[in-house]
Amino acid sequence: MANETEFGNFALTTDVISAAISPALVSPVVVAPHIFYEALPVGTNVKLFRKDGSLVAETISETTAHTVDAAGQELTQSTVTATCVKLCSNCEISVEAEQWAGATYADIARYAGEAIARDWDDEILALFASFDNTVTCSSILTIGDCIQAAYNVRANTSGVSSSRLVGIFDFKGMMEIQKEIVASGASNYSLESEISLLQGIRGNNGFSGSKAGIDFYQTSGLPTSGSDDQALVYDPAICFAGMISDSPEVRIDWAGGIGGYMTEISAYIFCDIIEWNDDAGCEVASDT
Repeated sequence: MANETEFGNFALTTDVISAAISPALVSPVVVAPHIFYEALPVGTNVKLFRKDGSLVAETISETTAHTVDAAGQELTQSTVTATCVKLCSNCEISVEAEQWAGATYADIARYAGEAIARDWDDEILALFASFDNTVTCSSILTIGDCIQAAYNVRANTSGVSSSRLVGIFDFKGMMEIQKEIVASGASNYSLESEISLLQGIRGNNGFSGSKAGIDFYQTSGLPTSGSDDQALVYDPAICFAGMISDSPEVRIDWAGGIGGYMTEISAYIFCDIIEWNDDAGCEVASDT
């Protein structure tokens, strides 16, 4: 959890340092912007996310006695419980690193915040394996598999949400879809609007294009089952529900003594993510 950042971990100000710096080769935050979430509750760490009920009407004659005794004739709302957890990151900077390596508190706090955001994304990805509805590809991912998953979501939720569906896939799955598009001789692939998935990742959020009412994103870290990655096509408005603090809390503490002389920069955030409506997501299992 705690990582000591020593003098030798930095490019020193006495060295010649390039103007450019390569980004860290870690996954960006992809899934978190595509869920429904609210602020933390006040005075408690628990929030109940409601699921509305409905009634069933029936036709009766003028003289028929009617009582509420059939399934669906009694209004019932249900809830799913979210309970806060704490996502944390911290780093200790030695006094030598502060003195000569140009290590700033602001930089370390930014790294800690980015680590927390990636952990939040991982918390959501881990839920992909819990959905009951599944499309199992014969081997590799295809456009037809994605459309089948989208159909399952729309049919199982009665189309109650008008939002576009989101598909989160691994890099191999997206490569297979691109190969399918390239190999196809169908005339619709000659339209620029139909080949957006061939243009690669656009921006730093994993977005790869749209097709058949699905916005495609690619990332790493999907759950696996056997030799399959477990991707997900889902309705972002009603599939997941989360609660999270407005921003991470950052603390700077001095630590001196036998353990060394250093400053600890720590960050944490309270949050939780739950599966709100199981029918609003469909897993897509394809070869890793």
